[in-house]
Amino acid sequence: MSDTPMAAAPQRPAAPTYFDPHKPEAQVGVTQLFGAGFRDGVVEIDYMLCTRTPRQMYRRDFVYISRLLYSLERYRTIRSADVARLDACEQKVVRKLDSVRQLVARTLREANALIAANVQPAHHITYPRAMRYRAPIISPYAREYMEVLTDADRAYAQIEVAFLLGLIDRHKRREIEVFMRKAIRAISAVVRQVRVEAVRYVDSLRSKTDDAADRSQIEQMAQQDAATLTHEAQADSEFLSSPSAEHDLAAIAGDAQPLPYPAQDDTPVSVPPDAAAPA
Repeated sequence: MSDTPMAAAPQRPAAPTYFDPHKPEAQVGVTQLFGAGFRDGVVEIDYMLCTRTPRQMYRRDFVYISRLLYSLERYRTIRSADVARLDACEQKVVRKLDSVRQLVARTLREANALIAANVQPAHHITYPRAMRYRAPIISPYAREYMEVLTDADRAYAQIEVAFLLGLIDRHKRREIEVFMRKAIRAISAVVRQVRVEAVRYVDSLRSKTDDAADRSQIEQMAQQDAATLTHEAQADSEFLSSPSAEHDLAAIAGDAQPLPYPAQDDTPVSVPPDAAAPA
């Protein structure tokens, strides 16, 4: 039996570009988003987000969370690293993602049940600023975070339907929305805790290796990640960390330059520019 040649797969650009966190009208390469050490593949997935909070969380935290997940992959290349310890760090993020997704799903079920219980027909809600975002996925857990945001987007929309139909009052609507936002934002808090823990651990490996190349690799990774964490904490007042942790990060970072922290406004960042569309 002869082998049948497979059709060539469509080629993606060698260096795809995405939004610039500080200049939404500009585009940058993945190494500027995720660091000069980024060498792996990227899957582009389009997501439609209609409500304000999921859009803000995407712009504020998606790159931030992706960096932690990729850093853990880079740390695994260090020969003296304890892979089981890095796995344990990753599992803390996974558990938080799972718990928040369950909370969001429960909120959506309750909103749907409230609408159905009041014998309301299906209602479709539209948003004038619904946006389609092209997310660069570099980790399965980064994709799961986007699934949390899309689930939350549906939940926020149904809560607003219930409010507009008079099934809940303004105070109840706000209470549910704030509770859900805090839960989603807590993912980033856990991510920061894990990132600080991982950077401290990696930096500690410098004194445990006699190989100059390994020591240089460890130093470069730890310094840039520590500098980036310090910069991010200064840019986002919601991040909480202990003074000792911040002191350690500053000492590790030295003169290293941080990666930019994503912008926090709600300017559309779809790529390509014509990807934005009403719901």
